[in-house]
Amino acid sequence: MGSQSAEGDSLNEMDGAGFALLWEAATNASVGGIGITDLTGTVLYVNRALVRMWGFDSPDEMVGRQLSEFWEGAGILRTVEALNGIGHAGGEDLAKRKDGSVFPVQFSATRVADPSGHPRFLFGSFVDISKRKDREADLVESESRYYRLFEESQDAIYISSPAGRVLDCNRAFLDLFGYSRLEIRAVDVRGLYASPAARAAFQQRIERDGFVRDFPVELLAKGGRVMECLLTARVAEVGVAKDPTYEGIVRDVTAGNRVVQRLEESEARYRKVSELISDYAYAFTVEPDRSLTSEWVAGALERITGFTTQELAERGGWSVLIYPDDLPIAHGQLETLLQGRESAVEYRIVTKGGDTLWMRDVARAEWDEKEQRTTRVEGAIRDITARRLAQERQREMLQGAIEAVSRTSEARDPYTAGHQRKVAELAGAIAEKLGLGGEIVEELRTAGLLHDVGKISVPAGILDKPSKLSEVEYELAKNHVNVSYDILKEIPFANGVAHAVLHHHERLDGSGYPDGLRGDEIVLEARILAVADVVEAMSSHRPYRPALGIEAALEEIDDGAGIRYDQSVVEACTKLFESEGFAFSESS
Repeated sequence: MGSQSAEGDSLNEMDGAGFALLWEAATNASVGGIGITDLTGTVLYVNRALVRMWGFDSPDEMVGRQLSEFWEGAGILRTVEALNGIGHAGGEDLAKRKDGSVFPVQFSATRVADPSGHPRFLFGSFVDISKRKDREADLVESESRYYRLFEESQDAIYISSPAGRVLDCNRAFLDLFGYSRLEIRAVDVRGLYASPAARAAFQQRIERDGFVRDFPVELLAKGGRVMECLLTARVAEVGVAKDPTYEGIVRDVTAGNRVVQRLEESEARYRKVSELISDYAYAFTVEPDRSLTSEWVAGALERITGFTTQELAERGGWSVLIYPDDLPIAHGQLETLLQGRESAVEYRIVTKGGDTLWMRDVARAEWDEKEQRTTRVEGAIRDITARRLAQERQREMLQGAIEAVSRTSEARDPYTAGHQRKVAELAGAIAEKLGLGGEIVEELRTAGLLHDVGKISVPAGILDKPSKLSEVEYELAKNHVNVSYDILKEIPFANGVAHAVLHHHERLDGSGYPDGLRGDEIVLEARILAVADVVEAMSSHRPYRPALGIEAALEEIDDGAGIRYDQSVVEACTKLFESEGFAFSESS
């Protein structure tokens, strides 16, 4: 039975011309693209929607051409070949517009036979899915950014079921407990509690309140190691079925608690965790003119600084809190990020209450290869004040021990009393003159204070002998550098201290000891220490000779510059005495 028009005419009774007009009107009214080819892929018909979709002006520009001319990918062509066997197929592929641009298309194709059953044509419908693909890409990017924030957080984050199964966790969680990602799947979270009573108390509170903050608990790492932790968690509902899960953060405060025991009052305000995320996280967009636009901030901003996000924005942003002397550090970090590199720095800030806190700022840049610039930065800032206070206390204690060891070694050799402290003073000044970093300067001062500690192994009769040493005696005296090295290498100094002490009697021309090193084989710290040692020794009294004075000492290193002594070190030392009025302090 044929379809009836409003006037009662059957479509089956239409002549060919009438049907063609009706067909063209129907296809041109379609919002989707429609096209027909013969079995070889030659285009026979396209509707207006298809013409617009491909960016042409009229059907004539497409009719008569091969189907392959309008596609970037090969998927559609494989589909056409398959139609001879299956009759109908579909999929997605990349199409090519008149101007050469490429766009994604979803298509459905059918093989059409004539009344006698012989295949004659291929009929296809086409939909531009560019917008859908863009939305999918945006969703993937959004999920990717969330996952990076989750995975790169310095806090141990987990998601578990009420039954105790770990559904997901980040790298920090795996590192904290010592499990691999595969192993953690088989771990019952409830078994991580050292005390069943603590587990029961946690379960009772989270079921009652839906949220637990800073819950103190002892947890077990792989192998049974007990950790003192703070646990913050909440109940969340996921999925269509709204199944409950626990989302939480675990912080190991074992080491921190030991520091708090010694510095409880002064550090208590820094140990308190008052927010779910202990870091202050941020992200900003970098415009082409290098101006910065904040995207978002999250975390413990108010706990750390005392300012709300709005208050800080009104004052001009995070940079106004940075301690003035540390601004070059922050500016240097920004320059590093703008060059597309990651950066981690430490600097001080001043809070709303006037306290000075140490912060660690870790950030990464997103580099646009096409524009050749950084377009976005993400980072996290953590309060490390407690750690810095503990390090400073340890440094002061270590410095006191160094001074005591130095005086002990000098006590055996009254003729060189104060020698090590003077060498330390001059070596540090030379390092500063050369523009070396603060850590190297301190390293050299320490090396200077301890460079002759090995003389405790040399008989006192050799140390204070007023005449020339015999060959055997000289070899015993020379061995003090090896003894010094053996003592210092076991102490947790920076590695350079022990090596600088071992090689401070080496010379560029290989004439030194103990290893006869030459040129750049001798570390810079040892080359600096060598010059400082020679200058101080020659200018001071010795058992076998009176003091020769600074002028003679400077003449010695100048004659040996570039031969026995490092040229740049000699020049720096000479300038200190001749141009800048350097003199050994009375306390040395």
